[in-house]
Amino acid sequence: MSRTGTTNWTFTADGGFRSSPSVSPDGTIYIGSCNGNLYALSSSGAVKRAQALGGEVLASPAIAADGTIYVTAISNHYNCLFSLAPTGETNWTCDVGSVPFTVADSAQFSSPSIGPDGSIYVGSMDSRLYSISPAGRTNWTFQMGAVTYASPSIGADGTIYIGADDNRLYAINADGSQKWTFLSLNRIESSVAIARDGTVYSAALDGFLRAFDSNGALKWSTKIGVVSASPSVAQDGSVVVSTHHDFTTLAFNGSGQRLWTLSHGMLTCASTAINQDGTIYLASAMRLYALNGTNASDNSSWPMFRKDLQRHSRALQCSILPPVLSPQKEASLTLNVETGRTYTVQWSSDLKAWQDLTNLSSQAFHPLVFDASGAPSRFYRLRCP
Repeated sequence: MSRTGTTNWTFTADGGFRSSPSVSPDGTIYIGSCNGNLYALSSSGAVKRAQALGGEVLASPAIAADGTIYVTAISNHYNCLFSLAPTGETNWTCDVGSVPFTVADSAQFSSPSIGPDGSIYVGSMDSRLYSISPAGRTNWTFQMGAVTYASPSIGADGTIYIGADDNRLYAINADGSQKWTFLSLNRIESSVAIARDGTVYSAALDGFLRAFDSNGALKWSTKIGVVSASPSVAQDGSVVVSTHHDFTTLAFNGSGQRLWTLSHGMLTCASTAINQDGTIYLASAMRLYALNGTNASDNSSWPMFRKDLQRHSRALQCSILPPVLSPQKEASLTLNVETGRTYTVQWSSDLKAWQDLTNLSSQAFHPLVFDASGAPSRFYRLRCP
């Protein structure tokens, strides 16, 4: 679809689609189908490849900074997380919960998300949140009270937020421990959006839109109608969300005051998206709407469903592995970064005073930095843009 609303091209697959597409850095569009294929399409709509994953693909892919695709599908009666190279080869697979029957209600609806250190987070129909390393190993699992249809959202501090059918919103630390939880009056099947000040916006099937601070304190709530779609946050702090049965899209300011309401008269389960020119996009039944907004998407850690318009579902990559000391007392530091961004490596001898070791403009996904100072004991940290 062009920005003026004309159709550029269409693509049809047997079985249809039940998830959102994702767009890789090279412009390739990835979308899974109910026929068991993950399709890679060119920007002109041509099929680059159709990759059979063994069963229905009902969740959206996540795309790492190096182009690796993470996607779930049914495989051998398990919900399986696939790691795929941009060229289509399978790097690894990881089981994330059994499927008693190969039907949609048992299959994987929660889409994976990528944390700052490259860990992949995905909720499963076995009522667990999984943390998987980039090498395909399970870091930890977090037990929830029921299955989840929501996708994880990741805060600036690495906190993972996810709702479940036990009516709870969970905030989980990067080590797998619970930070806080909130009990709503009904299931939470949509993903949260996060504003720059750390405010977490969550909508639930109980009809409430709620705003929490990063410590779980409820800032405000407002009754808007049953919601299965995820909210979106704009740069001015306003939040936009669509209701399911009430056929409306609403906007609120950061204090919870209603700014406007659009009645479109049609069922919507789709999440709103805000472009950098302020345009608000929403799908309702058979229609796609483009609304004249006045503010771009918020420059926060997770301002909308799947994080951005490309649906990368990837937090800003920023982590540093423990240093490796050579016989010559040279420390080798491996960084997890994104290309085209500037990072600062700092060192300290007491964890109080920090000095810059080097500033670098990353030209590789996992660059090496060397400290040849010969210092017997140093701590290191990576400062992100």
